[in-house]
Amino acid sequence: MLNLGVPSDFYECSPREFPEKIPPCEYGDLKKRIVKSTGYMTIDGFGFYLSEAFGGLTVALEKTDEGIYNIVYRGFALASVNVRERASSYRCRRKLAF
Repeated sequence: MLNLGVPSDFYECSPREFPEKIPPCEYGDLKKRIVKSTGYMTIDGFGFYLSEAFGGLTVALEKTDEGIYNIVYRGFALASVNVRERASSYRCRRKLAF
């Protein structure tokens, strides 16, 4: 209960260390792509918008079926792209193991 206290009355520094630079993610044998600064990327000639937040970052392509890929960032499936039907759906679904 805050009892009218301000956040600084309750703040404690985290005991975990924060690295100066986050180490790169290893994606194993998955295909890798760098997202453009505008948030766009292409797969097999199909261009689509992912997010500007991923601009300049490397994502992986996990092929799930013929022409269907999951876009993966640091173990999370962010989107599913069907390049044959030129369609995409966005969702953060599951943590993947590499």
